[in-house]
Amino acid sequence: MNTLSIPTIAMAGISLYVGIYHLLIYFKRRQDRENLTFALLCFTYVLYATFCAGLYNVGSVAEGAQWQRAQFIALAVFVPAFLWFVSDYTHQKPGGAIRLFSAYYLIVIIVQLVDRSNLTFFLDQPSIKEITLPYLQSITYYEAIPGPFSTVQGVVGMVVSTYILIIGIRYFRRGYRREAMPLIVAIILMYAAGLHDTLVSNGIYQFVYLIEYSYMAVILMMAYTLSDKVVKAAVAEDALRASEQRFRTIFDSVNDAIFIHDLDRGDILDINQTTCTMYGYAREEALQLKVEDLSLGEPPYTQQDALAWMKKAATGGTQVFEWRSKTKGGRLFWSEINIRRVSIGRHERLLATARAITGRK
Repeated sequence: MNTLSIPTIAMAGISLYVGIYHLLIYFKRRQDRENLTFALLCFTYVLYATFCAGLYNVGSVAEGAQWQRAQFIALAVFVPAFLWFVSDYTHQKPGGAIRLFSAYYLIVIIVQLVDRSNLTFFLDQPSIKEITLPYLQSITYYEAIPGPFSTVQGVVGMVVSTYILIIGIRYFRRGYRREAMPLIVAIILMYAAGLHDTLVSNGIYQFVYLIEYSYMAVILMMAYTLSDKVVKAAVAEDALRASEQRFRTIFDSVNDAIFIHDLDRGDILDINQTTCTMYGYAREEALQLKVEDLSLGEPPYTQQDALAWMKKAATGGTQVFEWRSKTKGGRLFWSEINIRRVSIGRHERLLATARAITGRK
């Protein structure tokens, strides 16, 4: 095995592990779709790195051209995966450009799979490069010169990189500096590696190809950023759970019965412990009831009357009135009802409190 193929195989293994890790994160946090598209990006890099290792171990141009073709096919999957990941990562809907590039690369995959003419590679024009570096064994690249179609694919790849860089800069300007910087740096590294490989390919100087290492750098930087985001989200969720627990403790300690209603239908969505004590229902039972089940049930204390009060509260401000209430056992008592419109989280609700006032009557 050529020494040069060892790091590419190692990078493929690392990328496979990272991809599986983020795929599992996506299954637990499906609202964060960037973990799914990033996992797909990692898996496509595994293919590319594997094909690089294959190219580094061939002994003829004919064999090398087959691995080159496999590399171009892997890149035709890698680039659209990168585009869709960036769209998810920057919280932008995929526009026409991303869909157009994706359609182009689908055509590329088909052409690279079926074409065996000079359109994709000049098999009769070998490009053999022997690289000798200090402290490393001699390296020989057995390659064929890319045909016009493959050359265009490379140019389009640079256009896509520029497009992603523009997205990253816009994301940075929108105030997401910490999140945008790894993306911008990753694209700059890809530019530098692409320029380096072009110079090596044209014999300007001798060195190994670096593009696969720049792709690995992209994977590692974005994995770090996404993992940091997951950790922060977990900390925020823990804080939210603690806050909810404090809210529930206060909610259940209030002496008045509290109801949270759906703004439009008036359904009972939540109650406190005092409600259970005052009306004699278990929480699960009470959440299945209508307001009429907790009322006299005769005008002006019916479901329709209650909904009319709710409608006033939803559109006209706080409503305070007396109500004839009924317990599970059928006992009637007077209560003072206070209904107001409130925002709870991202939802508009009606908050109703009931205070027993039979003693005042």
